[in-house]
Amino acid sequence: MLGNPRAHAESNSINEVLPLEVQLDLHMSELSRLLYINDNVGIIDLIARIRSLDAEIPNALYFLEATALHKTGNALASQDRLLRYLQNTGREGRYYDKATELLLTVRAEAAIQETSRKENSEKKRRQQIEAEMKALSLRTREAQRLLAQVGFPQTDESGTLDQTTREALAVFQVRKKLQVNAKITRETIEKLRDSVPDSDDCDTLAYRASKPSKISINLADIAYQLAVPACNKALRLYPDAARFQIQYARSLLAAGRASNAKTAADSAAQLGYKGALHLLGQIYADGGLSDKNEPDEETALKWFLEAANKDDPEAQMVVAAYYENGKGGLKRNSTRVVEWQTKAADLNYPPAQVTLARRYINGSFVSRDYEKAMNLLKSAIEEKYPDAYYYLAEMYERGRGTKKDKATALKFYRQAKQLGMEAATAKIQRLD
Repeated sequence: MLGNPRAHAESNSINEVLPLEVQLDLHMSELSRLLYINDNVGIIDLIARIRSLDAEIPNALYFLEATALHKTGNALASQDRLLRYLQNTGREGRYYDKATELLLTVRAEAAIQETSRKENSEKKRRQQIEAEMKALSLRTREAQRLLAQVGFPQTDESGTLDQTTREALAVFQVRKKLQVNAKITRETIEKLRDSVPDSDDCDTLAYRASKPSKISINLADIAYQLAVPACNKALRLYPDAARFQIQYARSLLAAGRASNAKTAADSAAQLGYKGALHLLGQIYADGGLSDKNEPDEETALKWFLEAANKDDPEAQMVVAAYYENGKGGLKRNSTRVVEWQTKAADLNYPPAQVTLARRYINGSFVSRDYEKAMNLLKSAIEEKYPDAYYYLAEMYERGRGTKKDKATALKFYRQAKQLGMEAATAKIQRLD
C-alpha cells in the first residue's frame, strides 16, 4: 500500500512552521503507521525526509530503511544501510540478529546489482564517448565541407581531423585574424559559415554541381543577363566562396566573354577546383580565346584530363567523347570511351549512367547486358534523372531484360514527362 502524495504535501507544509523536535516526533509517528501497513515505498521516502531535517536520528532507522529497500528490490542500497547500521551499533544494536541475517540474504543480490550498475555505468560512458565522437565527426565534416569551398579543395569530408584539414584551418585562421591553433573552434566554424552561404541567386542561375550525383545547368541554358550581375554580387559579398568564382566564370562564358571567363576561373583553377579546370577546357574547346574563334582542342583536352583525373564526372564524359570522336590529337579508342564513361557512372553521375546503360542495351562498344543496363538506370532514377525513367520504360515496353509490362512502362514514361522529357508524350499517347 502506498502513501498518499497529497497527504505528504499537506503534512510538509504544516511541519515547516513547527519546531524541529516536534517535526521529528510527527515523522516518527507517521513512520510507525507506515510500518504497520507495510508501506515500504512510503517508509523509504519518509526516512529520507527525516534525514533531511539535519537532526540526530536513531540508528534503527538504517535497519528499517534497509528492510524496506530490500522489499522493494533495491538490494544494493539495502546492503549499504545495513552496513551503516552495524558499523554504528555493533553487536549492541536492537536489530543486530535480524540485520546480520538480512545482510547475508541481500549480499548475493547486491553483488548482482553492483555488477549491473557498473555495466550500465560503463555502457553510458561508452555511449557518451560515442555521442561525443559522432558530434565531433559531424562538426569536422562541416568544417571540411566549408574549407573545401573557401580555397582548400583538398580537404575531403572524412570527418577526421587530419593533417590536411589542420593546415587548412590554420591558414584560414590567419586569413581571418583568429587565434591560430588548427582546431575547429566556435569562432572558426562561425567564420567559415559566414564565408559560405547555403544558397544564392548565383546558384539558381549558373549552378555548377560540386557533387557527382547533381546536375549542372548547361552553359546554353544560363540566363547570363541575370547570372552575370547576380554572381558578381555574390562574389563581392562572399569573396572566399570558390563556387561563386566558378559560376561567375560560367555566366561570363555563356555571355560570350571568354577572356573574362578565363580570368575569373584562373584563380580557382590554380587551387585545383575541378569545376574551374573543366571550365577552362570548355573555354579552349569553344575557341573563344582565338581571334578566329577556332577551338584549341589539344589545350582543351589538357584541362579536361586534369579535371577528369580529379574525379570530375562532367570532364570524364568529355574525355570519353574526345576518344570516341578522335579529337584533341587522340586516336579513336572504344575501350577508353567505355573506361571513362564507367568512371563517371561509378561516381553516380546520372548522365553517365544513362549513356552507359544505353551501350549495354544496344551492345555498343560492350557486350549486350540488359541486367547491367537496368541497374544503371535504376541508380540514375534515384536522382530523379528524366532520361533514366524514359529508357527504363522502353525496357519494360519492349521486354528487354524483363517481361513486357505495359503498365510499368507507362508509369515510367509518365514520370519522365513530369520531369520535363517531352519525348515521353508520344509514348504515353500510344500506350494509354
